[in-house]
This record gives sequence, C-alpha cells and structure tokens, in this order.
Amino acid sequence: MIRIAIVEDDFNTRKTLQRYLQQYEKENGSRFTIRVFEDGIDIVNDYRPVYNVILMDIQMKKMDGMTAATQIRRADSEVVLVFITNMVQYAIGGYAVNAMDYLLKPLNYFTFAEHMKRVELYLAHKAKNYLVLSTGGGVLRIDTSEIYYIESLGHYLHIHKKDEVVSVLETMKNMEQELCGRGFFRCNNGYLVNLAHVEKIDKYTALVGNDEIQISRPKKKAFMEALTDYLGGMGK
Repeated sequence: MIRIAIVEDDFNTRKTLQRYLQQYEKENGSRFTIRVFEDGIDIVNDYRPVYNVILMDIQMKKMDGMTAATQIRRADSEVVLVFITNMVQYAIGGYAVNAMDYLLKPLNYFTFAEHMKRVELYLAHKAKNYLVLSTGGGVLRIDTSEIYYIESLGHYLHIHKKDEVVSVLETMKNMEQELCGRGFFRCNNGYLVNLAHVEKIDKYTALVGNDEIQISRPKKKAFMEALTDYLGGMGK
C-alpha cells in the first residue's frame, strides 16, 4: 500500500490527479490510499511523516509548494516529493528539497503513468532497506542499516540504534520474518542482531556496537555460520 498526499488548490487538477491514480491502480495492480489537501499550509499544519509520496502544486494561495516542502523536509527526509507546475523554471528549486520529479500542467495520463512507474520502482527499492512500524501515533520508518539489535522484553520490542532506542508493541517472531534476508540473525531467544554491527565474537558473547550480547549454546553454530556467510557476501 502506497500512501499518497495530493496538495493542489485547483479543483479540476485535484480531481484529475485522483482519477489518474485510480486508473493507474486498475491498470497496474497497485494499491493507494489518497488524502487531498487544498493548500500547502493544510498539509504543513500538524504534519506527520506517514506519506510515501506527496504530489505538490508549486503555486498556491496561502503557502506555495516550495515553502511547504521545505517545512515538510524538516520532519520527513524520506517522503517522495513530486512537484506539479505549469512552468519548468519553478521546478528547478526542487533540488533544494530533494524533490524526485516534477509534472507539467496540463496533465496527461500517459506522462503521469510513466512518472508513477518510476516512483513505484524507487519505493520498491527503498523498501528493501527500511522497516515500517506501526506506532500509537502513526507510522515510523527506520533504516535497517541503523539498527544494531532488537531486544524482546515482555510484549514490547526495543530497537537499539546508535543513539536511540525505539519501543514498539510487536512479537520477535514477526520481526524476524520481516527482517528475513536483510542480514539479521537471532543469537538467543531475546535478541535479534544486525550482523553488520557485530564487532567481535568472544566465546558465547557478541560485541554489537558497544553492547555485549549473549549467544546461546544451541544457536552458536548457526549464528557463526550466518555471520561468516554475511561477511563473505560483503566482498561479492
């Protein structure tokens, strides 16, 4: 499911974008959830990083798209920004907010669909490197390369990063399945370790970042094999 925000003050363009997205879903088997905003200020107010894509008009009455995008980038470095404009020179400023693309008005479906295919390919590639978690306040995206290890305590998982610990209500079994094939391995029942951050192995202890984590005897052989395979694969 791709979460898309449309930010456009022109009624007809809003309806066209919604219609194009619905047509694209049917033709490509995609799944979108769409929310519409009538001005840049509407999405900026109480913004939360829950969107994958924002289709943003540049020229709007209360807050222009470039100003809105600048404010959004302070809270969300990952969302894909696609600007909509009737003048190419307005889109040049998109580099400052790391916009992925721009669409020229008047919109036509063929061009729109080609842009959406690029966006979907980009999101699919990026999804392999990100963990998407549901929290009480919405959705949280974490770059898996930043995770050192995941600790299970009670009904919660504590995701340890370099300078931060994020807690979520989730099972270790589900998390292990979610991270399968991404370089993580269980060293004991309570810990799922990112093999990229294993600094040292000393008997039944793994040094992960600055923390020492116990490796259970039953899992020692499999853990060492996984670590060896991971390190060997890095050179390929």
